[in-house]
Amino acid sequence: LLLLSSDEAVMGNFLSRLFPLLIGLAIIFFSEKKVYLFLLFLLFIGVDTVIYLSGERTALGLLFISSIFVLFLVSKFRIFRLFSIFFSILIIIIISFYNPEIKERNIDLTVKQTGIGQQGEFYLFTPMHDKMFRSAFIMFLDKPLIGVGPEGYRYFCNKEAYFIDGEEQCATHPHNTYIQILAETGVLGIIFIISMAFYFIKKTLNHLVSIFKKDRILSDLNVCIIGCFLCTFWPFLPTLDFFNNWISIIYYLPIGLLFNSTQNQDIKNESVN
Repeated sequence: LLLLSSDEAVMGNFLSRLFPLLIGLAIIFFSEKKVYLFLLFLLFIGVDTVIYLSGERTALGLLFISSIFVLFLVSKFRIFRLFSIFFSILIIIIISFYNPEIKERNIDLTVKQTGIGQQGEFYLFTPMHDKMFRSAFIMFLDKPLIGVGPEGYRYFCNKEAYFIDGEEQCATHPHNTYIQILAETGVLGIIFIISMAFYFIKKTLNHLVSIFKKDRILSDLNVCIIGCFLCTFWPFLPTLDFFNNWISIIYYLPIGLLFNSTQNQDIKNESVN
């Protein structure tokens, strides 16, 4: 079985979470310069392939989700991105054929661990994740308002009250942002996260409606930046520690870019009016 190093995991997460931003910047700086399009084409294929090779299944899932999001909502590079995805899939199939260990890690192991196709068995991602989620949720029920404190899961998971099936479920975090926030900061913390998520959902839906009216309210860069937030707030995949330093940089980097991009767009709209 392919062993996933922490460096490979970081690389996969880094590339997948910032890939929408890469598309946005490419649209701004290279959409009118055809000489760079071939290099961008190779770059997109390279990112897809490297994320698959990293063996980081969450990164692969986020790459797929954010790519679909961008394809539906941007005005440029849609066909370009579709072609790069097609060639990436061909390369990934070839790699999987010659290196079955990578396929086993990304596909076979995922199907096996989630219990898909196994009668009477289904887990949230894996049996280990499933038990950690249940343990963290018990912590939330114990202190629903303020939780056990940031980074508290690692210190409370060895208490018998939070054992699942008679065993402790210890790790640095419970591997899902929403469940971690619930367990460690309670209702007060989760309100902030859910409010942010709904804010971006609202902006996305408004932009989707504006597309049908042929009057786009968001620039392609704004859409791609929101795609980065989609990776941050997507609830249905395992995640890293919300309070970890390096992943926090990835989470918060798009905020400044979004403010700047939105302000510039408002200035342009005022000048037109």
